Amino acid sequence: MIKKIYIAFASLVAVVAALVFAGPASTVAQKHQHTASEHVRRRAAKARKRVRQHAVKYVCPMHPDMHSKSRGECPKCGMELVIEKDKGVK
Repeated sequence: MIKKIYIAFASLVAVVAALVFAGPASTVAQKHQHTASEHVRRRAAKARKRVRQHAVKYVCPMHPDMHSKSRGECPKCGMELVIEKDKGVK
């Protein structure tokens, strides 16, 4: 008789534990699900960031404070702007 009570109690504990631990696991899995449009947006944002990091800047050889995103002439001296070299690269 006592053995049947222990078995019933153990099975009840197992069912309750399964319900308690299964609930949060399924909600965690749902938080990590993404739609296809979210993936496309994230890839596009990463691509834009890479383009900005590799963007070419132009600078005047005589006036290093004069910067431009496109070719042209320095507004101060009229010299042609050249591509700015990275400060970390020698």
